[in-house]
Amino acid sequence: MVNSLDDCLKMRIEPTQIRLKICLLLLMISVQTLWSQDTIPPVIVTPGISKTTGCEGGNIMGEFNQWYSTAGGTIATDNSGVFVLVANLPFNLALARFNASADTLCGNTKNVVLEFRAIDQANNVSEPVIISFSVIDTLAPIIFVRPEASAIECTASSQDSLNNWIKNKGGAKASDICSPTVNWTVFYYQTSTGIRDSASIADGPYPQIPIDACNWNVIVSFKVLDECGNPSVTPIRAFDVKDTKPPVFSLRQASNVPNKTVQGNAIKFEQCS
Repeated sequence: MVNSLDDCLKMRIEPTQIRLKICLLLLMISVQTLWSQDTIPPVIVTPGISKTTGCEGGNIMGEFNQWYSTAGGTIATDNSGVFVLVANLPFNLALARFNASADTLCGNTKNVVLEFRAIDQANNVSEPVIISFSVIDTLAPIIFVRPEASAIECTASSQDSLNNWIKNKGGAKASDICSPTVNWTVFYYQTSTGIRDSASIADGPYPQIPIDACNWNVIVSFKVLDECGNPSVTPIRAFDVKDTKPPVFSLRQASNVPNKTVQGNAIKFEQCS
């Protein structure tokens, strides 16, 4: 009678193929018996760690694959010596959830949280390791066209010219590596008369050019944000209002005419004073 693998190996059974089949069957029975008696779960020796990478990286999928396949660096042990590390989601579903998170997060940032467990051949399961893989955005927008300074002659439309220059950000343009869009928010300014403040680029209030200003200017910088709130500020540029034209004389009726000086029958008109 054959009771063990040792007995099997000592048997003189021909042909050899039959003896090998008997030995293999005995080996399978002994392994099944060992598994059925194993009730000790694997133990996590070193929990894996969450990984964060920048959205500007060129190999994010490769990094995700490496992190997933190693359970974030999790190390486990088991009394049987045989176990596997398994995630609560298969790779394809984990990747799909990771990519779908971009719909609810800012810019091109992404995140997925997974649970990894060690399972031995007797289906004993370790405590979970809960870790995440994240793509973050810490980069500020790139101002690829800087604002241009402007100098205008003092006219009745000078204030409109200044307002439009600010609304147009002085011609500045920006983009961002990790965000499809950027948002120009506020401008900072200081006038030659000493007023310093900030306001909305789109809605103001805008610095006011004094009525009697002969030569007046304001220095301005513009702030832009990406979708994750990372800011950039443009270099300072000046908007100058100058009065270089002499007064204009007219013989029209002087009543109810602003910015005038009466000299005999003539009226002197002055836009800036």
